[in-house]
Amino acid sequence: MKTAFLSILSILLIILFLYSCISQTRRPLAFVPEIIDNNARGRTAIGDIDMDDYPDIVVHTWGAERGKISDGKLTVFLYPGWEKIVVRNNADFFGDDVIIYDLDHDGFND
Repeated sequence: MKTAFLSILSILLIILFLYSCISQTRRPLAFVPEIIDNNARGRTAIGDIDMDDYPDIVVHTWGAERGKISDGKLTVFLYPGWEKIVVRNNADFFGDDVIIYDLDHDGFND
């Protein structure tokens, strides 16, 4: 009898705990949009470029005529402050994506 009572009590406590977790109201995510550069258009990637534990933004734009004309650009915006660094300008870039990844496995994103 005592064992059944403890089992029922344990189940009720678990249900009460789960209900309290589910029923708590979540605070809305505080998001403030910020325009970093009105002229930055293209494919983007987010990752830590300068190893400061903050996410940075990389923007890649195609060269005109699908990369046949050398006017593409690769730009990095470093957080905080969004310092703009043009990595490559007037290039014949073409592609649908930009990825931040440690290609040479040296511990730094390339």
